[in-house]
Amino acid sequence: AIALAYTAGALLIHLCATLTVVLWACCIGCLCFVVARGWTRYLACIGFGILWATVYAQYQLEKRPDRHFLYQPVTAVGVVNSIPVVRTTHTQFEFRLDRLTSGTVTSDSRSNVRLRWYGDRPFLEPGQKWQLQIKLKPVRGYRNVGTHDRELMYFRNQIQATGYVYKAIPLLIGKDESENIVLSLRNRLRLKIQDASGEESALGIILALAIGERSGISAQQWKIFRMSGIGHLMAISGLHIGLASLFGCLIIRLLWRVGLLSGGRIPRPHLVSAGGLLFGFVYAALAGFPLPAVRALTMLSTYTVIGVLANRMYRPEVFLGLAMLTVGILNPIDVSSAGFWLSFVAVWVIFRAQKMYRKNYSTESHRPFGNRSARYVVRDYVFTLCVIQLALFVGLLPVQALYFGNLSLVSPIINLVYVPVFGLLVVPMILSGCFGLLFIGESIGGGLLSASGWLITWLLEPLNLLNQFSFSTLDLSASNQLLLVVGVLVVTILYVRKLRIFLIGTMTVILLAGSTLTSDLRNHEVRMRVFDIGQGLAILVQTRD
Repeated sequence: AIALAYTAGALLIHLCATLTVVLWACCIGCLCFVVARGWTRYLACIGFGILWATVYAQYQLEKRPDRHFLYQPVTAVGVVNSIPVVRTTHTQFEFRLDRLTSGTVTSDSRSNVRLRWYGDRPFLEPGQKWQLQIKLKPVRGYRNVGTHDRELMYFRNQIQATGYVYKAIPLLIGKDESENIVLSLRNRLRLKIQDASGEESALGIILALAIGERSGISAQQWKIFRMSGIGHLMAISGLHIGLASLFGCLIIRLLWRVGLLSGGRIPRPHLVSAGGLLFGFVYAALAGFPLPAVRALTMLSTYTVIGVLANRMYRPEVFLGLAMLTVGILNPIDVSSAGFWLSFVAVWVIFRAQKMYRKNYSTESHRPFGNRSARYVVRDYVFTLCVIQLALFVGLLPVQALYFGNLSLVSPIINLVYVPVFGLLVVPMILSGCFGLLFIGESIGGGLLSASGWLITWLLEPLNLLNQFSFSTLDLSASNQLLLVVGVLVVTILYVRKLRIFLIGTMTVILLAGSTLTSDLRNHEVRMRVFDIGQGLAILVQTRD
């Protein structure tokens, strides 16, 4: 409850166009309730969420380049701060500014900008320090309802401006790989994977699962992933970090059994949990610590440190709340992203579904011993997967409807097959191939990567058939999105008894939504309005939805 209250406070700043003094006064007023008890402490948590999100947002806004250096050629000195994405016409990369010069005016800047280098450009690597002539502009995004919020995405990823390299002679000042060792290692591994895999169609997916570089995945592949509901498998997130931690635990247990780690004073459960956390951390670092991986690593760290190492076992919701609070404090702007809610809602749904199944339907407690026991184990495992996939499909409906506006109707069935295959075969093969490329030999590592590429290509072939069927996805209008969200919330309220007090309010929202979302247009009717302004032409098209 405390974590949800803090998250609600952090979300409130997205309703404000500017960070004003009134907002600060509201935060200070809410913090006065800290000395009180009962429900007022949640007001304090909301106030703290507003206050900390305001401070964080203001700090990020102050890192933007000064207006004097925008919309004109300026001389910039900085460091390549990302893995460059090479296209046919340009190279895109992030550039961390150290100094900006315009005429006689020089300013020290720590902004992180995204640049494009067109035409003849050199081979860029992370850590290179350049003096470039660039042209910057603020981040802009379309304000059409239902489209991708580019400005918010850049702000969340701490990119303060965009631009391109101007026509001037660039100067390579030097290269310092020690400044970001992880980024340099990821870039070297990317080059090795590209050399070993060649021009495979699955190269983009291999890079995405190995180092978190998803720029190589084509638009057609993203369309297939979206229609089938397996786009989450292409982003290193909770599933992948959890699998890396699981394999780490298995390796530590194996080393313990053979006697290599059994001579110390550290108990085996603590050693196994620490090894799992270490493997999860290494995989997140290999991905460049993207926000989904950071969220998953925070959940894993919370459970390992408090639950195992400190031996303080609480309910799963307590660990989930602590992880949510930690992620919200580290990056309060992240609480408005779809990935934030998909991650935490998915974990909560899995806990609830697994608990309900084991309590009411599992045969594990009274499974007979002997020859029939293996059959019961397999049956329980398959039934648990089916229940979890169905629960995830229903539980994540509100988030998918609000953020994406469409639903994949075949995702439960496809995820039931593809999640275990990717988790138990594809990801281990790719990570083993990367390990082989770095420490054993290119022949072994390249062979494993080629095998994983063949397996990925074989797995994607059935999904290509989804493009021929329209029933695989359901596009939702604004009215359908609202009604679907409220409907799922009502079911949740009926399931969680402590939330039944909000049922009347939710039903009121449904009635208001149903009374206002009406249209005088019939099915298959279209109303068009043409705006002739003189300098251009705009057409507004309206349908029943």
